[in-house]
Amino acid sequence: MEAPEIIQTLIFLTMAASVVFMGIQTRLQNKVMQAQLLRDRLDLYWKTYEPVTEEQVQHLHANPEDYYLKPEEYAERYRGNTARVKRLIQMSMLYEYMAFTYELESLKIGDPLGREWMERWTRQLISDEEFLTVHRNFHGFYPHYEKYVDQIRSEKPTQR
Repeated sequence: MEAPEIIQTLIFLTMAASVVFMGIQTRLQNKVMQAQLLRDRLDLYWKTYEPVTEEQVQHLHANPEDYYLKPEEYAERYRGNTARVKRLIQMSMLYEYMAFTYELESLKIGDPLGREWMERWTRQLISDEEFLTVHRNFHGFYPHYEKYVDQIRSEKPTQR
């Protein structure tokens, strides 16, 4: 082998090694991203257990449109009813968590708790009036979860 052939072979080997290392790096980055999404999922999960603060209640009273409440719905159901307002805020946090977790599946990121808990929890929540209010008001932001909730709601009671 002469010098030009050796150089070409070394260039080829260097390029092949670069492609292998890029593949390894991409795989590692995907695993890191999946771990970060699971971390975010767990952070969001624990936020659902945080108590609703007085500041959040006052914010909803001052700005019901932030929760996409119609003025007449706010006046009829929530004005002056702190317990119901807290429940609505809690359900909005829970709805966003459930929608986020549901979307993780579309990214092929497994749920460490298993898929069945999502269905069980959603089935329990669809009987809650505040959850359905949040679903009606937030559903456009989470179209996949909206379809999932609507599908469960449309099933016959004997299938539940």
